[in-house]
Amino acid sequence: MTIPDAALRLALVALLAGCAKQASAPDAAVPAPGGLHSPEGVAASERYVLVASSGFGYEGGKPGYGPGAVTLFDRRTRAAVARIPTSAQNPQQIAVRGERAYVVCSGAVSLDAAGLATAQSDGALDVIDLAASPPARIASLPLPRSSADPRIGNYGGIALSADGKLAFLGSGTRGDLFSVELDPLRLRRGPERPIALFATKPAENGLTTPRMRGGELHALSFASDELCVSDDLAGDLERRRCGSVGVSGELLEGALDLAPLEGGGLLVLMSVANALYRVEAASSPFALDASFAKTGLGANRVLVHKGFAYVVNSVSNNLQRIELATRESREPFAVLPLKSNPYDAVITEEPEGDLAWVSLFGSHQLAVISLATGQLLELLDGTRRASSDARAEARAADARPPDARAPCPDAGATLVGIGAVVSFSVGEGGGNNQSKLPGVIQGGPSGGGAGGSTDVLSLGVGGELVVDFGPYDVVDGPGPDLIVFENPFLVGPYTPFAEPALVGLAASDPTSFSEFPCDLKATRGDPAKGTWPYPGCAGVRPVSAGAASCLPLDPASAGGDAFDLASLGLARARYLRLRDAGVSSSGAAGSKGFDLDAVVLIHYEKR
Repeated sequence: MTIPDAALRLALVALLAGCAKQASAPDAAVPAPGGLHSPEGVAASERYVLVASSGFGYEGGKPGYGPGAVTLFDRRTRAAVARIPTSAQNPQQIAVRGERAYVVCSGAVSLDAAGLATAQSDGALDVIDLAASPPARIASLPLPRSSADPRIGNYGGIALSADGKLAFLGSGTRGDLFSVELDPLRLRRGPERPIALFATKPAENGLTTPRMRGGELHALSFASDELCVSDDLAGDLERRRCGSVGVSGELLEGALDLAPLEGGGLLVLMSVANALYRVEAASSPFALDASFAKTGLGANRVLVHKGFAYVVNSVSNNLQRIELATRESREPFAVLPLKSNPYDAVITEEPEGDLAWVSLFGSHQLAVISLATGQLLELLDGTRRASSDARAEARAADARPPDARAPCPDAGATLVGIGAVVSFSVGEGGGNNQSKLPGVIQGGPSGGGAGGSTDVLSLGVGGELVVDFGPYDVVDGPGPDLIVFENPFLVGPYTPFAEPALVGLAASDPTSFSEFPCDLKATRGDPAKGTWPYPGCAGVRPVSAGAASCLPLDPASAGGDAFDLASLGLARARYLRLRDAGVSSSGAAGSKGFDLDAVVLIHYEKR
C-alpha cells in the first residue's frame, strides 16, 4: 500500500511507532487520576497483567508526554494492585521472564513540519521485581539518544533471548536494533553503535520490530517491508538472513508485527495493506502468501493462540479472530468502544476461560475479552472497576451482529440512502465486496471514531460508481443535503490518510452529472485553521457515527463529507456518481482507491 505524500508516509510510520497518537485528540476521554493514561504495551506474568501508560496527551491542543507508569492488575480479581512510575517518559513495551518485567521507555518523540520523527529525550530500560510485595522497580538502565543523529534512539519494541541473557530493542525512528546484557544490566550496542539492520535514508524514518522464536531473533522493517532472521545473538546478528516480505518493492505495506505458527511459518501483519501474510522464513528467498487474511483498519498487533490468530485493529476499534485452518475471519470478533483506539494485547488462560487483555489508548482503559464468546467482559481504568452502566453498555454493543446497521435518526425520521446500483466500473486494484452489492453500501455507515470500517465497496484507482436513492430524490434544503461516508483514518489532527473521490449529481439522466468542485492540489489540512485536505471531495473526513451508535443527521457529529445542492444550482437530484480521483493507488489487491461505506440524505422527498 503506497502512501501518496512523503510527509504523510513519515507521519504514518511515526504514528505506528507510538509517536503521533491519533486517538488523543483534545476531545478524547480524560484519564482518571492515578489510573491508566494512554496505555500501550501489555504483558502477563503468572499473577499479573502489566500495562504501560505512555502518558501521551494534548495540553492546550499540543501533543506531549506526561509521566509514564506501569500498572499491575491481579489476574484473578482484575483489580489494580500497583502503579509503578517509570524512570523515563513514554514507556512502550513490556517483556516478562519469570518474576522480572522489563519495560522499554522510548523518551519523548516529536514530528517536525516535514513529518520527520526524532527523539527529544533519553529513554530507559526499567526492571520490575514482580515477586516483591508490593512489586517495585529495582533497576534502570539509561538509553541515551545519539549525538550524531536525532533519529537514533526512540527505543520501542523488546525481545528477550531464550537464555535470558540478552534483550534486543527496536527503534521507532530508524531501521536499527540495540542490544542489552541483562545480568549485569549493561548497554551492549547503544545509540553510537546501533545494529543497523535496515537502511534508512536521510530525512526519512524507519520502524523496527524485534520478536523471538526459540533461539532465533526475527526483526521486521515497517518502512521497507523486510525481515531479518538470525541465531547469532552473541555475535550482534552479524550472521543473518534478510529479505522482502512485501508483495512489491514499489508499495509500502507496513510490516509491523509477526507471530510464529506451530509447525513452522510466520504470520506477518501488514498494517498499511490491512492484511496478514504467511511467510516461510526457512526458505531462501522467503516464501510469501499474501492472500492469507484481510484485517481491519490500523492493525497493530497479531497473536496466535490455540488454532486462531487474533488481530488488534486500532482504527476499526475491535479485536478480530481468524481460524488458522480455514482462514475464516470474524471481524469484529469483539467490538470495542468508539475512539478507544486499541493498541496492544496479551492472552492468558484463566479458570473461567481464556481471556484477551487489550490496552485502549484512546479511552485510557484495559479491556477484558472472553476468547470463548468474544464478549467484552470488563473495562478497567486502573483505579476501579468500570461502572455497571459502562459494562452494560459494552455488553450491548458487543451483542450486535458484526454487520449490523443500527442508525437511529430523530424520532419519526426515515434513514434514506442508496437504493440501487445503476452502474459500476471497477478501477485498477478495486472490487472489494462487489459481490455484496448493493447491501454493503446501503443503510448507515459502519465505522466510527478516528477511522472507518472494512465493510465497504472499493472503487479501485479511477473507478466509478453510479447509484440512485430508490423512490427518493435528494433536495436542496438549509445547509448540507447529503453525507458521503468513506473510511479514512487520521495520522494527525486534520491529517487523514485519504483516497478521495469526485462527487456528482444528476436530476434525471444518469449519464449527465454536475460535479462538485474539488481541489486535488490541497493535499494538507491545517489544524490551526480547522481545514481539511481535498476540499470538495468525498473520502476525507473520518466517520463519527456508526453501526454501534445512533446516526445523527448533522455532519458535525456524524462525520463524513457533506454536500449542498445549492453549490451546484440544483433543486433536486435522483442519481449520485462517485469517481475515484486517482490520488492514491494504495491498498491490498481488490481494496485500492475510494472505499464507499454509505450515503445518507439529510433533505429528501419521495418522487
